[in-house]
Amino acid sequence: MKLPETVAILGGGNIGRAIARGLVVSGQFSAKQIIITNLDRDLKSLDDFKKEGFGVQSDNCDAVKRSDAVIVTVLPQQVVKVLDGIKGSLNSDKHTV
Repeated sequence: MKLPETVAILGGGNIGRAIARGLVVSGQFSAKQIIITNLDRDLKSLDDFKKEGFGVQSDNCDAVKRSDAVIVTVLPQQVVKVLDGIKGSLNSDKHTV
C-alpha cells in the first residue's frame, strides 16, 4: 500500500499532536507533509508545531483539500460536526479517512 503524500490531522489536542509526532518519528513522514488543524482553540497553542515545520491552520476543509489522508482526532461529541463540515471537501478517489 502506498503511503499518502500529505496527512491532515483534524484536531490539535493531545491525541492529534501525539499522532503527528509519531508519524514523523516513524521516519515515514516529514513535518511538512502534515497539517494540523485547531478550530476551537487559539492557534498559538500549536506554535511549537509550526516552528517544527508542521502545517498549522484553523480551516478543516482547506486542510482536507490539501491532503491525501485525513485523521479525525476530536472529542466524540465533535465528530458529527467536523465530518459534516468536511464532507463537501472529501473525494473518495483521493482521500483515506
